Amino acid sequence: MNYKLNILFAVYSISVATFYISHANAQSGTLDLSFGVDGFVITNYGKRTDIANGMVIQPDGKILVVGGTSTNGSSPDFAMSRYNPNGTLDNSFGVGGIFLKSINSPNQITKAVNLQKDGKIIVGLENSNLERYLSNGKIDSSFGIYGTVIPKFQKNIISSYLSTIITQSDEKIITVGSARDSQFNWIVLNRYNSNGSLDSSFGTNGILITNIRAYSLAYSVDLQIDRKIIISGVDMVNNKSTILIMRFRTDGNLDSSFGINGILSTSIGTKRDADYTIKVQTDGYIVIAGNSENESEPLYIALLRINSNGSIDSTFGTNGIIKTLVSPKQNTLLRSMTIQKDGKILVSGVSFISPNFVLFLQRFNNSGTIDSSFGVNGTAALFNNSLVLNPTSLALQNDGKIVLSGNQTPPSSPSSYDIFVLRLNNTITGLNEESKQLLELCAAPNPFHSTSSIDLKHTLENGTLIFYNMYGIKVKTIKNISGKTLTIQRDQLSSGIYHIQLFEKNMFIAEGKILINN
Repeated sequence: MNYKLNILFAVYSISVATFYISHANAQSGTLDLSFGVDGFVITNYGKRTDIANGMVIQPDGKILVVGGTSTNGSSPDFAMSRYNPNGTLDNSFGVGGIFLKSINSPNQITKAVNLQKDGKIIVGLENSNLERYLSNGKIDSSFGIYGTVIPKFQKNIISSYLSTIITQSDEKIITVGSARDSQFNWIVLNRYNSNGSLDSSFGTNGILITNIRAYSLAYSVDLQIDRKIIISGVDMVNNKSTILIMRFRTDGNLDSSFGINGILSTSIGTKRDADYTIKVQTDGYIVIAGNSENESEPLYIALLRINSNGSIDSTFGTNGIIKTLVSPKQNTLLRSMTIQKDGKILVSGVSFISPNFVLFLQRFNNSGTIDSSFGVNGTAALFNNSLVLNPTSLALQNDGKIVLSGNQTPPSSPSSYDIFVLRLNNTITGLNEESKQLLELCAAPNPFHSTSSIDLKHTLENGTLIFYNMYGIKVKTIKNISGKTLTIQRDQLSSGIYHIQLFEKNMFIAEGKILINN
């Protein structure tokens, strides 16, 4: 089968011109032809239905995809596959780059994945269980009981469903999802210590179960610099699903400084809203992306940005909101969102541009305007005449390139899926090689034990310096920087290598590395 992808360059036209991507064109939003075959990799786990639910990019550039596989309605297998930076399967992981495990229940496939500082792999199962694996794909028996953690809920829970997981800078693990008893849907947050035991300093013995009304669901989570936990989901109000955002303090109590007693419930569409993901920007703004719908109109993408106190940011888009359709009069389904280091916002999803279903990406400037330097007028739409591509995960490499994973299926056989991974070129302001050479932050002394001085390269106004550990986890932020030099304190940072990034007025301008020793 020919898996070569086309790209649409006139996404708002009914009669769409298409052509294959040229190798010479490395514009943001074009396929990276150095990855896989013409930028695209397909993996078949050997069964009829292969599903990709989550993805993470390791510090070494390897790409880990998690999901499940099954045949004709049989109980699925737990599945993971890992790829080298060039798109080939990583033979050091599992068997030939693939790990499969037979399970007894359809709700035990992998739903989400994250990494710990030591490179161990945390996976969340659909039924809310956690498992931990070593970097070679073998189960880590030191985690929980023989590598598995099964949560115990205090309430009379009939079923539970995990949406996502995130790891804190102190290696504690937060899971977010939903649960149901005989009457209500509940939002559930669990926090675990790095060894898999419940963290008794959070919620009630490590478990937090809450809801607003009878029907509340949680989809996504992110962490603020101050370690406050912010989640997004939906709530039913007058038989209409609306966007729900909640913020919790580090102990699991609602943060009364956010919204109304820690809660923001808002609506964009007149018919319904369906939120999928939430991200906190480096400047403290909070972006929520999902789908909304008005009566007798197609489903459209909606982005909402709020201030750190939960009020709407009126400087973003139109009164804090962006509404967009990829194709007129056709549903546009959002699947994922991420935020670049320069503050630009990437969203991906699926739409229909006759005669093809297309995978699309759009990029927005920090102000909420469409970024015309990406794809064509801000949109890249990829398709294959014989496949429907449904992206489920979106991530950025350290060099700024975009990686998407998901499921592909022939239109003639909608129940037959394989896994796909593709990579696109992408330029992030401040990450090109010339900029790196000109704006490299230098610290003296380096290495250091307690304090060091950083040359900021020019007189800075309203600057922010962010510290990332070697696994890309944000561990420290210094705000309101001015002048040409900055003295930094070690504070509570552990010894090791840290990547530092400098922003001026929310624009990424320089980066460097520091080494803290004992």
